[in-house]
Amino acid sequence: MGFIGAGNYASVHLLPHVKSNPVAHLRGLVCSTGPSAKQKSLRWGFEYCSTNVEDLLSDAVDVFRSICGSPITSVHATGARSDEQSGANADNVTLTLTFENGSLGVLNYSTLGCRDLPKERLEVFGGGRVAVLDDFTTLELLGGPKPTKIKSGKQDKGQPQQVAATLQAFRDKRREVIPIAEIVEVMAAILLAQKSLADGTVQRVVASDYYPSHPVAPEPESGFVAS
Repeated sequence: MGFIGAGNYASVHLLPHVKSNPVAHLRGLVCSTGPSAKQKSLRWGFEYCSTNVEDLLSDAVDVFRSICGSPITSVHATGARSDEQSGANADNVTLTLTFENGSLGVLNYSTLGCRDLPKERLEVFGGGRVAVLDDFTTLELLGGPKPTKIKSGKQDKGQPQQVAATLQAFRDKRREVIPIAEIVEVMAAILLAQKSLADGTVQRVVASDYYPSHPVAPEPESGFVAS
C-alpha cells in the first residue's frame, strides 16, 4: 500500500498500526520534501519515496462528510488576522461547509488559545438531539429519554480499527471502506477552501469535475449541523 504524508499524526497514530499489521505491504511514501520522504521511508520500511503530492486531506472534513451522509456543495473559509497582517491567517481558520441535504458543517481551527482547553471537540445537532464528543474521551448525548454521558479511560480515535478495516478490504478486494468518489470530493473541498481563504469567496464544490462517475447520495430525512 502507499501512504501520503508522514507527519506527527500519521507517525504516532497510523503508521505503527499499519507496520504491525501482518497483511500490510508498505510500497511507497509521499512527503512534501525529499529529505523528509527519504528519512521516514527508511524508518517505516517503505520500498520507495516521492514528493509528487503536496496537499493532504483534512480529517475533520471527512468526519463531517460521514456524519451528514450527503455530498458537499460549497465551502467558505475565513481566517483571523492581526492588524500587522495583510492577508488571512491559515493557522486560525473557520471553514463553513454546506451539504446537498441542507446540513451545515463548521470547523474552527485556532492556535490563539491555551493548552488548558482540550484539543478537539465535536458537536452534532439534528432531529431535536445533540451529541458532544470532547477530545475523544467523553461523549454526551442529549435529547433522548434521559441525558447520557460516557467516559473513556483513554483517548480513542479508532485508528487501529481504521487501518485494519482498510487493509482487510485491500486484501479481500472488497469495496473500499470509504468510496473513492467521496475521498475525491473531500479533497476537492479542501483545495477550494484554500482558494476561498485567499480571495474570500464562497466556492461551489462540483465533485463530478474531479471524478466524472461521482454518484449522487440519497438524501437523508433531515439535516445535521456539525461543528
